[in-house]
Amino acid sequence: MALAPASDTGNSNTDNITKASSVTFDGSGANANANTTVRLYANGSLVATTTADASGAYSFAGVDVSGLSGAVDFTVRQVIAGMESADSAVRTVTFDRTAPTVAITTVMGDNVLNAAESAVPQTVAGTATGVEDGQTVTVTLNGKSYSATVTNNAWSLSIPSADLLALPDGGTYTITADLADVAGNTAVQATRSVSVDRTPPILAIATVAGDNVLNAADSAVGQTVSGVTNGVEDGQTVTVTLNGKTYSTTVTNNRWSLTVPSGDLLGLTDGATYTVTASLTDAAGNPNQATRSVSVDRTPPSVVSVTPPPARTYLPGETVSFFVQLSEASIITGGNPVLELAVGSEIRNAAYNAAGSTGTLLRFDYVVPVGDRAPRGIAVLGLALNGSIVTDAAQGALVTTLKGVGDTSQVRIDTPIPAKPVGTALSGLSDSGVSATDRLTNVTRPTLSGTAEANATVTVLVDGKAVGTTIADENGFWVHRLQTALTDGTHSITTTATNRFGIVSDPSDALTVVIDTAVPVAPAPSVTSTTVAGAAGERISRIATPSLAGTTEAGSTVNVLVDGKVAGTAVADANGTWLFQFTAALADGTHSVQVQATDSAGNAGSLSAVTTLTIDTTPPVAPTVTLNTTAGSTPVVQGTAEANSLVSVTINGQPVGTARANATGAWQLALAADLSVGSYVISAKASDAVGNTGNAGTTTYSVAPPPPPPVVVAAASTGNTTTAASSSNSTVATAAGTGTTQTVGPTLGTAPTLPSLQTSSDAGRVITSSSIGSGSGAGNGNSSTDAGRSITIGSIGNSTSSDAGRSITISAMGGAPSGGGTASSSSGVLGGGTGGSSGSGLSGVVSGGSGLGSGGLGGGLGGGLGAGIGGGPGLGGAASGGIGAGLGATGAGVGGGAFGGAPVGLGTGGPATGGPAAGGAATGIGTGNGGLNGGVGGPAGATSGGTPGGSAAPGGPGIAPGGLGGAPGNRPGGQAGPGSTIENAPTNRPGGQAGPQGQPQGQPQGQAPGRGQPSSGDAPAGGDPGNAPAAPDGQGQAPSPRADLDGSSPARPAFSRQVAQIHGAADAQAAALLAALTSHVPPGSRAA
Repeated sequence: MALAPASDTGNSNTDNITKASSVTFDGSGANANANTTVRLYANGSLVATTTADASGAYSFAGVDVSGLSGAVDFTVRQVIAGMESADSAVRTVTFDRTAPTVAITTVMGDNVLNAAESAVPQTVAGTATGVEDGQTVTVTLNGKSYSATVTNNAWSLSIPSADLLALPDGGTYTITADLADVAGNTAVQATRSVSVDRTPPILAIATVAGDNVLNAADSAVGQTVSGVTNGVEDGQTVTVTLNGKTYSTTVTNNRWSLTVPSGDLLGLTDGATYTVTASLTDAAGNPNQATRSVSVDRTPPSVVSVTPPPARTYLPGETVSFFVQLSEASIITGGNPVLELAVGSEIRNAAYNAAGSTGTLLRFDYVVPVGDRAPRGIAVLGLALNGSIVTDAAQGALVTTLKGVGDTSQVRIDTPIPAKPVGTALSGLSDSGVSATDRLTNVTRPTLSGTAEANATVTVLVDGKAVGTTIADENGFWVHRLQTALTDGTHSITTTATNRFGIVSDPSDALTVVIDTAVPVAPAPSVTSTTVAGAAGERISRIATPSLAGTTEAGSTVNVLVDGKVAGTAVADANGTWLFQFTAALADGTHSVQVQATDSAGNAGSLSAVTTLTIDTTPPVAPTVTLNTTAGSTPVVQGTAEANSLVSVTINGQPVGTARANATGAWQLALAADLSVGSYVISAKASDAVGNTGNAGTTTYSVAPPPPPPVVVAAASTGNTTTAASSSNSTVATAAGTGTTQTVGPTLGTAPTLPSLQTSSDAGRVITSSSIGSGSGAGNGNSSTDAGRSITIGSIGNSTSSDAGRSITISAMGGAPSGGGTASSSSGVLGGGTGGSSGSGLSGVVSGGSGLGSGGLGGGLGGGLGAGIGGGPGLGGAASGGIGAGLGATGAGVGGGAFGGAPVGLGTGGPATGGPAAGGAATGIGTGNGGLNGGVGGPAGATSGGTPGGSAAPGGPGIAPGGLGGAPGNRPGGQAGPGSTIENAPTNRPGGQAGPQGQPQGQPQGQAPGRGQPSSGDAPAGGDPGNAPAAPDGQGQAPSPRADLDGSSPARPAFSRQVAQIHGAADAQAAALLAALTSHVPPGSRAA
């Protein structure tokens, strides 16, 4: 059985010595049977019972031994079958619960550690009780541990010097000692307070003899040597020595004093210096010593020499030092001694520099002020004490007479003036805009630079006011950024340089700077090359490199942006105008053009408003060309082309007109003139709005000749036969009509052979006649043209109308004049009656004169049929060979309001007697403005009463039906008269004022039968001129647009058919004429 290690306290867990009050014993060897009872006995007394395990091991845990002390014997017994065994071997355990004691004796004799003690190891010792020898004592000091062994209740150890010196001076530390006995009982810790005092006491010797100099007077009496202490205890001894002799005294209240006898002082050598020494040790043993130097001087001081500064030029602020050598050390008391100098024309003082002086060498300094100049050197004038007392140690007064003054002629003084700064300029990026040197900038706080005197202070002035400073470098270069923003406008910037002496230079040359922060404004650019306006206000150009222009601030750089990308730049001139020409072609399409102006100062404006520019260089495709008919001489050309393009039409290479395609591309052009017989190539080219012209589209067209005239058989008459032969210049006598009424239409005679086909074409529709009265007997007519208006007159063989001008080929159709006119075979064809002059036959037709005679076709074709067809004596009045005495008593007035004249009746014809028809008076007046095209001619001359038919010309029918009373004229009449022509009539001139209204016999004033109503057999009302309403003046319908202008269908030959229906065809010549009239188509949609 053994004491468990955990229960064995103290130095060892196997020595069976413990201070525990509750312990555990472990053992083995009990009976192998399980659950054997084992009993623990202390000094024979049962103290615990336990049960062994199957291996015979057992343990007594937590046995209370608090009542046991000293050595106690422990045994165990086992119980088997109720029988207890004998005691086991004895285990003796010693119980020791009494703590030992430990103590520390005085350290270093006074528990104070001085400097000397700190320099060597120190012993720390002490005592102990109730502890076994060999037990360890642990000592700690300032965190470090030291150990010693107890022997006979005493212990001792040594602390190294290094650890002692590590203790800070002036501190107090605690030394501790710890001890435990073998059983582990711990002694109460012992302590000892130790202070550290390594500071020696303060010891000082006061001034000896008042100035540490023993002069003669001082030496004659005893001198007190005294001093003070600090950190030393009263009663401590002060020992003084002088010249090998020792004197002593004690400290009282940190003071001490003693007297050196006069005899000892007189024993000191004059001029020599001695040391007075005082020694002292404080209570901690720290020693200290003080000394005082004492000189013996019984001779007064004097000036030995004056040393000037080195020879050179000294500038303001520099120090010029002089050194005055004295014969002996001297003391300056009070005042301010100076060395007087002559600097140029000024007297300057060099001040005493005590710090730079010694006892025998006095320093005097002259600091050069700004403005002093001594180019030839300075001079030393003398030494002035200025109230100072200068004595030696023996109190002898200084003799101030200067001796040994050095050369000062090369010690020069100067005050330089800095040069004015130069090269002031805007630096770096401060000069913004197009030029880095134009001093025009938008930087309101620009950076300036320039050069000045090296290391000078540069002051920057704006408009004369200082705004900042900077320092020039060692090379004189300086840079300064303005701290305050400049306002827009012109500023003058100057600089001055201040050197290190404070001298300010003259101002630099002015730098003129213009500050411009205003942003330029650029309106939207204008396209100056040829353009047209688009539907949305954009400009359209067929020039792929157009030119632009605009205005902005003068001198600005203008960036031209196309679709947001810069395409080039321009520069605005002095007036702010800029121009730009594209060099790279723009692609076809719509582009957004803007400009942005940057002025010369670099201020960038906003983007301008957008100018929309469409580039169109693609010509239109060739138009399609079709015709509205396959026959006829006046087709309408039509087709499709690029929408809104202008279509130019040529026929056989000759321009004939233009048409504008509509929004869907459809176009049409009504030709202004009939095409003559022949084949044509009709071409059309389209030009878009900007002038791109494409290829031509073409078609062909042919105009066939008209059919031959019909064969007409003349009906029998009463014997009065008029033969319209082509006999030239035949004269037919006239006779008064008998008043009988013609019952059979007149016979025009045998038709002569028609001449070759004559054609005339011109868009002007003008018929001219050169000489109807003198046609060729051979049947070849005379031709007269005006502006393309040709009429070829032959001997009425064949006749065609194939032009918009309605050319008529007429054979000689003679007639006798009525009313005394001279007849010819040509003038008698459509000869004039009374009111016309000789040769006025066809002139009346086209000029608005009295018409074809005074009554027949003359009133119709010339005066707008004003006198009516029959108001006079028929075709030719009563002329022999004419149609007869008159067509009837009353007529409806074909021309009245139709051709611009008054709607007068057909007049009242005389009775056709079958012989010379007397014909009634023709009361109609050939009026109106109508020409062949509806309006040419002035007021016709009035026709007098009809002349009776000749002996061979029976009278015409008594009543003629109404004619084209309501058809409007399409061309204004010019002034007309007998014998005038239509040559001067312009195309499509509005109708002029009608002539005086004629009144047929037997009809009321202003009444005209059939006015505005077509006769039976006339053209249908639909689109027929006969159905057109009258104009407001009652004299015919107002002019209407032409078919080729307003797109309406072409007119039908209503007028011509009416003429044909009225007259009939009596012979081949009349048939030929009437056939031509029948197929004649007037040019206007409302023409009559």
